[in-house]
Amino acid sequence: MPDSVSERQRLIHDSTKYLINMKRKLIHLLPVFIFMLLLFNGCKKDNGPDNYMRVDKKAYNLSKGYCLGYGHSSDYLGYDVQMVLVSSGISYNGNWSGTGNLLWISFGSSSANSLPGGTYSYSSSFPFSNQSFTGGSSWTIGMNTADESSCQLTDGDITVINYGNNLYEFTASCVDFDGNTVIAHFKGTVTFWDMTGK
Repeated sequence: MPDSVSERQRLIHDSTKYLINMKRKLIHLLPVFIFMLLLFNGCKKDNGPDNYMRVDKKAYNLSKGYCLGYGHSSDYLGYDVQMVLVSSGISYNGNWSGTGNLLWISFGSSSANSLPGGTYSYSSSFPFSNQSFTGGSSWTIGMNTADESSCQLTDGDITVINYGNNLYEFTASCVDFDGNTVIAHFKGTVTFWDMTGK
């Protein structure tokens, strides 16, 4: 234990000097810490949510989409436009082929070959209004496999963002016939098919 005022002053002086030196060293390291932080954040590419559908808490990947324009009929105030969002193993070239999972959404649209942006709500009333989706909408898991299962959507809302040039973003919060919650998100360019008269 220090036994004099001068001894205590020397210890305080040494401690203060040590803290000042540490502060100077930390100040020199600060740019390195900032650089590392920026580098780490820059490597985390933020693309928003992945493309998926989730049925009763189980998620399934979606990788591409097809827009099928069926034109006007008496069932619609406007046009029947169907979006089919599928996993990578499914393709359409006039006929469906492959295996995988899909979300098929039948929309009522004011446009014959696209979907204007907005919120589309479930409807079971004829004629289907613009900015609605209908009971023809459903999910399928394991298409063309022995374990294939599917169910019709019976309620919910789907938000559509149309970026132009067939680039869309869909965010769905729905309920199916069995009472399962069906959540989906997809952002990507869809392939348009004119199905008028087919």
